[in-house]
Amino acid sequence: MRKSLHDKRPLGIPIVKDRIVQQAFRQIIEPIFEKGFSDNSFGFRPDRCCHDAIKRLEQYKQEGYTSVLDADIMAFYDTIPHKLIMDSLREKIADGWVLNSIENMLKAGVMEDGIVHETNKGTPQGGVISPLLANLIGDIIDKELEKAGYKFVRYADDFVVMTKTKDELPAALSYVKEIIAGKLGMKLSEDKTKLTNFERGFRFLGYDFKGKYKGISTKSLNKLKSLS
Repeated sequence: MRKSLHDKRPLGIPIVKDRIVQQAFRQIIEPIFEKGFSDNSFGFRPDRCCHDAIKRLEQYKQEGYTSVLDADIMAFYDTIPHKLIMDSLREKIADGWVLNSIENMLKAGVMEDGIVHETNKGTPQGGVISPLLANLIGDIIDKELEKAGYKFVRYADDFVVMTKTKDELPAALSYVKEIIAGKLGMKLSEDKTKLTNFERGFRFLGYDFKGKYKGISTKSLNKLKSLS
């Protein structure tokens, strides 16, 4: 059961039994899908981390891809259609019990003020298997970008598409919008999605990039200080 905090993203806090079951499912499912995931995807994957994503970003920069589409999907984890997740799972998994169990996890609902609200979209925050399920949907984006020949780096729902000239960015933006709306039934955030480059600067995975400068963003530093 998901518990909701006012004005905050609902958190999935599974009991120990459910965590064990989810972990068992993840151990079975992850190897099946992992080998097919994009080499440009780095979030919540074995032996990959955000530093690897930053290195890939800098590699593409060195190759001349200095114009950047900094994309942001509106409420990604909260709005993923359950049907999209289940369709992705069914492509490689035939076990009905496993599929039904995962679908029941997704539909567990949100409890707020003692009232249970049904959910038909989104992955439960805090669920052991949620990052893998989200990556199944992110992989749809990856495959479409690869098909079109774009350079990109994705870490979970945070991704950038890189081109060699600024004139190529509007087409990249239109293509990404088609993927997000047409393939996923979701939306890009108009406020947070922007066309930029390394000279003008942008933020990715807690780092600020501007010209030759790369450093941990002020926002990330403040978070670290608050934890110390």
